[in-house]
Amino acid sequence: MIGDNRIKVFGRAMKQEIERSFLVDKTKSINGMCFEDFVRTHPHEESFSAMLDGFNKGKTTRRLRKEGAKYTFVYKGIFNEETKSREEREEVLSREEFERRLEQELNENTEIFKKSRYRIKFVCANSIGRLAELDIFHGNHEGFSTIEVEFENEQDCRDFIPPDWFGDECTGEVIDMLKAISSKNSQ
Repeated sequence: MIGDNRIKVFGRAMKQEIERSFLVDKTKSINGMCFEDFVRTHPHEESFSAMLDGFNKGKTTRRLRKEGAKYTFVYKGIFNEETKSREEREEVLSREEFERRLEQELNENTEIFKKSRYRIKFVCANSIGRLAELDIFHGNHEGFSTIEVEFENEQDCRDFIPPDWFGDECTGEVIDMLKAISSKNSQ
C-alpha cells in the first residue's frame, strides 16, 4: 500500500491510488542498458489479469489478477483526471478461490491481459529512489508497453519530472489504447 491514503468502504480499507502512466520509448536506455538487454536480463513476474466487466473507461472495474504466486481480486474506482487518482481495494485470494471466482465471473465482456511486469528503481531530476512498473503485454495486446509510477500524494504526482527513457504520457488513456489494440488484433 502506498502512503496513508486509505478510505474505509464496506468495512474494508481502500487506498487512494495516485499514478501516472507513460508509453515506453524502446530507443532509450533504461538505467544505462538498452531496452532489449534490460528486458532479457532483468527479473520480472508474469501477470494474468481478467477485467471482469471488460473495458469500462469512466466506470469502476473489477479484476482478478495473478502475479507470480500471488492471487488477488482488485476493485478500482473511477479515475479522476485532475488528481490522477482513484480508489483501489485489493483482496488476497487463495489459488482455489481465484480459480473458482474466475470460472464464475468469466463472460463475453471479460478482457484478458497477459504481461511481463518489471519493477525498476530509478532516480530522476526531482526525486530519489522512485519505483516504476514496466508492463510488456502479450497475446491480444502484443507489443504494447507502459510504465507506471505511483505517488504518495497529489503534490508529488504533479511535481514529478519523468526521466528521458520514459515515452509520452498516457495517464488515463491506457484502457482506450488496449481496447484499440484488442479490436485490431481480433479482426
